[in-house]
Amino acid sequence: TPVREALRQLSVTGLVDIRPRRGVIVTQMTPERIMEMFETSAEIEAMCVRIATYRITPIERGKLIEMHDASAALVERGDVDAYDKFNREFHEVIYDATHNAFMAEQALAIRNRLKAFRRTQLRQANRLARSREEHDAIMNAIAQGDGEEASRRMRAHMLNAASAIGRYIASQTKAAG
Repeated sequence: TPVREALRQLSVTGLVDIRPRRGVIVTQMTPERIMEMFETSAEIEAMCVRIATYRITPIERGKLIEMHDASAALVERGDVDAYDKFNREFHEVIYDATHNAFMAEQALAIRNRLKAFRRTQLRQANRLARSREEHDAIMNAIAQGDGEEASRRMRAHMLNAASAIGRYIASQTKAAG
């Protein structure tokens, strides 16, 4: 039973494909597939922040500001693990601020599916600092009530993460070949 449950969890994240009466196979993740997933994630995140900008409550906005301010110390220490945790929570507050449970569920589902790759991009040169700067631009757009600008900034933020992953994959492929 624990193995079956573990396989179900892997299936939910898209890492394995359960085929009835034929077994389980590992899903092939090509660099192109990963980039497609990040592109989709960028669009969903952009949509979430656009809507959240118009619906966010003062309490939610305050929480985002506090979280963002506290993240400076994580970047300064170079604490990838703590920044990764902060980053996940930061984006989840934005999902919740849409006040659209279905949209938040979808954004979280794709975020979970990309979890392993997302962590890797934070280890790339200067990515922590750049991620925080990108969050700062998103926060400024939210503060100005400009959902379209927040959306553009979020899309760019997510595509920058995808580019960092792409560089990492290319370096690993080159090192292996």
